[in-house]
Amino acid sequence: MKNWEKVLITVVLLITAAILIGQNGIDVLAAGPGGSDLGNFDRTFTVNGPVQLNIENGSGSVKVSRGAVDKVEIHAKIRSSNWFSGDTEEQAKKIVANPPVEQSGNNIRIYKPEPHDFFNHVSISYDITVPEATTLNSATGSGSQTVASIKGPVSIRSGSGSLNITDIGDQAEASTGSGSITLQSIKGPAKVQTGSGSVHADGIAGAFRVRTGSGGIDARLTSPGDVDAQTGSGHITIEDVNGGVSARAGSGSIKVNGRPTSEWNVHSGSGSIDLRVAGEQGLDLYARTSSGSVNVDSPITLEGGQINRHEVRGKIRGGGTRLEATTGSGTIHIQ
Repeated sequence: MKNWEKVLITVVLLITAAILIGQNGIDVLAAGPGGSDLGNFDRTFTVNGPVQLNIENGSGSVKVSRGAVDKVEIHAKIRSSNWFSGDTEEQAKKIVANPPVEQSGNNIRIYKPEPHDFFNHVSISYDITVPEATTLNSATGSGSQTVASIKGPVSIRSGSGSLNITDIGDQAEASTGSGSITLQSIKGPAKVQTGSGSVHADGIAGAFRVRTGSGGIDARLTSPGDVDAQTGSGHITIEDVNGGVSARAGSGSIKVNGRPTSEWNVHSGSGSIDLRVAGEQGLDLYARTSSGSVNVDSPITLEGGQINRHEVRGKIRGGGTRLEATTGSGTIHIQ
């Protein structure tokens, strides 16, 4: 038998099997490259004061931005993955007919529709506009989230997906199991965490706490506040600090500049450390590297301390705020 005859017989058998399955009432899986749209819905709610928006989504992106002062507008798109069943398509139609959104006064809630395993092959993406005076609490099992130009506070979470928060008038919190986190112009303290991904925070007006299992951290502060930064692998750069600092890198360089109004404690398992202290305040300094050198630009008074190539312990300008920097391998520069 020739090859083309074998291929033809295989195709005929597959078509016959599909017909038999359909005749026996079994849902046939449908496929589409990159998935397909299953429908969408829109809802508009009138409000007359500060809004509380709560979102719980199984899978899909969430975008929240500033809109009209007296209404919340929700646009949702339901989309399948490459494979979905007839039951899934029927469930999507029910969601379009009866969307998982509700209003109680100025409280707007978006919830996960039943059954929850619906999200195994389907996502619902939301594009929402709200009044500026909105507090947001949003969680999605998988998907990116973007929030911009609302008063806040803002708290967003994702099992997997990047998070982006911009121009918030109060504090902000963000956490994701995997994905990058970007914060810009946060007029309050901020707290972020990612299992794997970089963190970029520009313009934090207050204390800043950040954790990443793997990825670099870059942050700039605009108001007084302590910084607590930690990465398993990656660099840490903190600019314009006016407060205390705790910075830990399992592997990676650390750079910090600013004014230490309380203790700075900086440690890297392997990587260089560069600390730049603003002003003329006194410091109690301890710096040590197991492999590398320690360089201090300012004169040091020993007063029971010690100075050698790998370790410096002493007082700068008569002593004061404690500054400690240690690394397993790399140079340390204090200026």
